[in-house]
Amino acid sequence: MRIVHEVFGLQATGGLNIPSASLWLDGFPRQGIAFRSDLERLPRRLHRLLCSAPLAELLAKRAGQPLAMPYGTPFNLGPMTVELLQAGSGLGASLLRMQLNDRSVLYAAAAQPDRLPTSSPLAVVPADILVLDASLGGEPQSSCQDLCLSVEAHVQRTGSGGAGVVWLVERRAVAMDIAHMVGDRLPLYGAHGLRDLARRYQHMEVAVPRIRTFRQSLPEMAHVLWPLDRVSTLASGAAASWPRLVVKERCDETDVARFGAATGLAFSARASGRALDRLIDLYKPADVVAFGAGAADLCRRQADGDARMWHLVDDVQLSLV
Repeated sequence: MRIVHEVFGLQATGGLNIPSASLWLDGFPRQGIAFRSDLERLPRRLHRLLCSAPLAELLAKRAGQPLAMPYGTPFNLGPMTVELLQAGSGLGASLLRMQLNDRSVLYAAAAQPDRLPTSSPLAVVPADILVLDASLGGEPQSSCQDLCLSVEAHVQRTGSGGAGVVWLVERRAVAMDIAHMVGDRLPLYGAHGLRDLARRYQHMEVAVPRIRTFRQSLPEMAHVLWPLDRVSTLASGAAASWPRLVVKERCDETDVARFGAATGLAFSARASGRALDRLIDLYKPADVVAFGAGAADLCRRQADGDARMWHLVDDVQLSLV
C-alpha cells in the first residue's frame, strides 16, 4: 500500500478532484465543475453540476441547468474524454469513466455489484485504474438481499394483522427501493419530500407505488416512510406507537436506542465492506485508488492481490502519516 496525496492526475486537496479539468468528484467546490454520482450529498452550487440525464430529471429545478449526459455517450471535458455509466446503486446513479494521461480511469464511488431494485445493472468495463470510495470499507454492512428480506418479513407481519411499521431512512434513494419492495400490498404514507420523489420516479416509469400524505390518523395495516433527520415530527399520532426500523449507512445499538427503534439495519446503496473487494475482482484493474475512512482496511485486505493499492489522503492526513 502506498499512501499519497496525488496520483494519476487525481488530487485530494479539499476533496477529490482532477486539477487539469477543474473537475471535482462528489465534492463541494467553490469553482469548477462538480460531478455528482448519485442523488445524495448535493453541492451548494448546483449550476456547475455534471450528472447523468436521469439524475438531472430527478433533481428537477434544484439542479438549475446541469451538464446532463445520457449513459454510454463519450464527450470531451477539458483535456479528457469522459463517459457516464450505470452504477447499479439507484436511479440516476453513475460511474465516471475518464481517459486521463493515456490511461482509463473509472471513478466508481457509487458502484454497487448487488443491483438495487430501482436501478439498472452495474456496468462492467475495462479500466486501468479503479477509484473507490472506501468510507464504509471497514464497516459491517447488510446486503441488498438482507434489506429485501427485512421488508418482506414486515409486510407479511402487517398483512397478517400485526402493527404498522415506520421506516426511518437516512438516504432518499434507499427509501424509494423500500417503497418498491412494499409495492401496492399495503398503503404507504410519507413525508412531503419522499412523496414528490416517488412521483418523479413514476414519471420516469420506475415501479414505485404512490406514497400518500401522512396524517395523524392512519389505517392499522399501513407502513410509513420517513426521513431519519425528521424523526422528531413523528412524536404524536397513530404512527408514534408503531415499531420503528432504522436504515442508515452506519447503524448500531446506540442508533437504534437514540431513534426509539425496535431494530436497525446498516445499509448503503453504494458498495461497502466486502462489496468493495468484489468490485476489484469484477474490474481487475492494474491500480486501485481508495479514499475515505476505510481505505486503509481495504488496502490491507487487498495487499496480496494483483492490483497495486494506493491510499489517497488529503494534505492534513498526509502530514500525520
